[in-house]
Amino acid sequence: MKFPTIFKNGVWHTTTKDRFELILKDGFILPDPPIDNSERWGTFSGPEHYPLVRCLDGVSLFDFRNFSVKEYSKKYPLSSWNEFVPFSRTKNSTIWLKFDPEEISDNFIDGKDLLSIWHELKAYGRSIMPIIETAHIGPLSTSLIKCIINYNKANKKFEKVNKQLIA
Repeated sequence: MKFPTIFKNGVWHTTTKDRFELILKDGFILPDPPIDNSERWGTFSGPEHYPLVRCLDGVSLFDFRNFSVKEYSKKYPLSSWNEFVPFSRTKNSTIWLKFDPEEISDNFIDGKDLLSIWHELKAYGRSIMPIIETAHIGPLSTSLIKCIINYNKANKKFEKVNKQLIA
């Protein structure tokens, strides 16, 4: 599949429909939500290998503002971004939440800085998607969501979700 243009020029969090309902209930995307590790990405090898952003008490985001599949894949061939875009391979639908990085800048770590932290901590056993993975440290309020998109795997369509759900 071609990279979806809908994600260009955006910073996004991806989640499942079930988790989205929990996010709406809490009013926040939590760095460590009360879900089983079997439902999380990157937990198979145990706590010492949990993703870097999780260990920083952060919420993982994708920054696709300057993303080129060809250039990125050439530079970072082991990155697993396509496991998430446009949908999680294990789910029938995926919810995408768009954020304005300027509005979350106080707690936002961009991809270059996150990669630097990974190197400084020598956290090489912890997963990271270089440059496109960013982080928001601490809970991320649903009031800051700019756009909600549902990708339905069955009909291969993006559908905007009414933002009034979170108002």
